[in-house]
Amino acid sequence: MPSDSIEIKGLAELTKKLDAATSATMVRGILAAGAEMLKSYIAVYPNATQANSPSGPGSRWYERGFGSKWQRMDGSVNGRQTSEVLGRRWTISVRDTEAIVGNNTSYGPFVQSAERQAAVHRRNQWRTDVDAIREVGPRIQDMAAAEIQRAVNEA
Repeated sequence: MPSDSIEIKGLAELTKKLDAATSATMVRGILAAGAEMLKSYIAVYPNATQANSPSGPGSRWYERGFGSKWQRMDGSVNGRQTSEVLGRRWTISVRDTEAIVGNNTSYGPFVQSAERQAAVHRRNQWRTDVDAIREVGPRIQDMAAAEIQRAVNEA
């Protein structure tokens, strides 16, 4: 070896381990698992309230999965099917270095966006995107660190 060079022992092994820990397949797997954790958290509906059930003749309520309903004085029930089924419309898209958890309901932001959530949904404890990050984010970080450590140890 020339006198003006430095040899770092173990560099090839380290490079192999780092390649295993940062492989595209592994990164996408971590992203997908983290996105699924977020989706599972935010898709949970809060407990139903009185606004979700009939309370007598002339009453109005919102039936989850259907929409607005009302009871006529004669006891019959009418309604307008407006529900886009928020809880079932959550999607996950994983690209090379990002995962996107989204929902394409027209009213979703007014229910679950921290920036746009309506006061009634806040009072009824609908989870927001920010709640999901605060609650699930640390668990995703722990899971990612464990997966990277496992890959390094197995390489």
